Amino acid sequence: MALPIFVVPQNGFRLSSEINSRLSSDENAVAVSVLAVPVFFFVFLLQSKGRFPRLLIEDWLLIAYAGLMLVSFVCGMFATGSNKVAVATMLFLQTVFPLLSYASVRLLGESAYRQGTAAKFGENFWWTGSVVLSISAVAYFLQTAIDGGAPTRHNLLTNHIGPFYNPKALRFYPIAYSCFCVAMIARALVIAGSGRLGSLLMSLILLAAIGASHSRTAILTVAIGSALVVTSRFSLSRRNENTRLRLDRRSLPVLLVLLGGFFGGLIAVRDSRSVDRLVETVNTLLEGSQLDEGDTNRGERLKEGLAVAMQPLGSMFQPSVRSRGNVRVVNAESGIVDAAVRGGPIAFLIVGLLSCRFAIRMLMLLNGRPSIQSKYWSVLASAVICSTIFCFANIWINVLTEPFFAQIAWASAGIVVSQLHAASINQQP
Repeated sequence: MALPIFVVPQNGFRLSSEINSRLSSDENAVAVSVLAVPVFFFVFLLQSKGRFPRLLIEDWLLIAYAGLMLVSFVCGMFATGSNKVAVATMLFLQTVFPLLSYASVRLLGESAYRQGTAAKFGENFWWTGSVVLSISAVAYFLQTAIDGGAPTRHNLLTNHIGPFYNPKALRFYPIAYSCFCVAMIARALVIAGSGRLGSLLMSLILLAAIGASHSRTAILTVAIGSALVVTSRFSLSRRNENTRLRLDRRSLPVLLVLLGGFFGGLIAVRDSRSVDRLVETVNTLLEGSQLDEGDTNRGERLKEGLAVAMQPLGSMFQPSVRSRGNVRVVNAESGIVDAAVRGGPIAFLIVGLLSCRFAIRMLMLLNGRPSIQSKYWSVLASAVICSTIFCFANIWINVLTEPFFAQIAWASAGIVVSQLHAASINQQP
C-alpha cells in the first residue's frame, strides 16, 4: 500500500511516466496496491477456511455501503442506457475495490486474534509501512539532489525515483507520510530502548518529507494526529490504573522539540505552498474575500457535488458530458460528499455514521476504555489515525474513493476495529 510504484494498465502494463512539467503523470496510472489487494484478499479468504470474524457495527455499515454502491451502479446502467459503460465501471471499481483492504485486514486480524498475536499484528502493519515510507522519502530526497532541485514550485521534492513516477506526489502521498509519522510518534512514546530511537528517526524523516511536500492537508493531519497522541497518552496514564501503557518520559521532550522545530520552521520559512497558503485561506474565509483560483475551483466542485448528492442515488456512477463531447466525472473534492455523489444521501449517512463510530473509539481511549495491554501502542496509533482520516481529512479530500490513499484509509479502519475489539475483551498479546 505504501510503495510509490504506479503503473498504467492500458496496452500492456508499463510504469507511469511524467507527461508535463507539473507533478502529475498519466491520468490512468494506478498504484500497485490497487492491483495487489484484491489478490491478497482472496488468498486470505482461502486461508481463513470459513472462520470469519464476528461482524461488528462497522462491518455491517460497510456491507450496507458496498451494497448501496452496487445498487446505484446497476440502476445507472439500466436507467440511462449509458454508452459510457467503461467509465462508469471504472468509477464503481474505484469505489468498492479499496473496501477489500478493510476486509483483508479484518480477516488477518481475526487470524491474529485466534493465535493470540493481535498486538503484534497491528505493530507490524504500522511499523512496516513506516519503514517503507521512510526509505521512499530518503530516495526522493536523493533523487531531488541528483536532479539539481525541485521541478516546480508545487513541491521541494521531485516526483520520481529513477523511472518510478509518482502522480500522487502533490497531495495523497504526503498524507500517507503524515499518517505513518503519527504512528511512529505513538510508538516513540511507549517503546523504550533502540525501538524508541528508530521511531524518532523515522518521525524525523517523515516530517522532513511532509515539510518538503507543501501539502496543507498533510501538515494539518500530522498536527492533529500528534496532538491527539500526546493527549491520549496522558489521559491513559492518569485515568486508567489497569493500563500498562506508560509514557516514556525521555521521548516526550525530544518529540516536542522535533514537532516544535517542524512547525516553527514552516512558519519561519512561510513558503507559498503550505503555511502562507493555509493562513491566507483562513483569513479569506473569515473576511469573506475571494479565494485563489485553486480553492475557488474546489469550491465549485464541492457545490456541484452537493447538488448531485441530493439525488436519491446520486449520479449512479454516470459521468456527465461537456459541451465539446468530453466525458466529465463529478468530483466533489470531499470524501464524505464524493461518497454521496456516487450513492446518494444514504451513502452520506453511512460514511457519517462510520466517522462517528471512529470518533467514539477515540473517546473510549481517552477515557481509558478498554484496558490496553503493554504492547498495544498500535491500538493508540490506529484509533488516532483512523479518527483523523475519517473525521478531518475526509471532509477536505476524497480519501475514500481515490484509489491510492483509499487503500490506506480503509485498512486503517480495519486495523482499529480488529485491535480495539481484541483489546476490549482483554485479548493478551
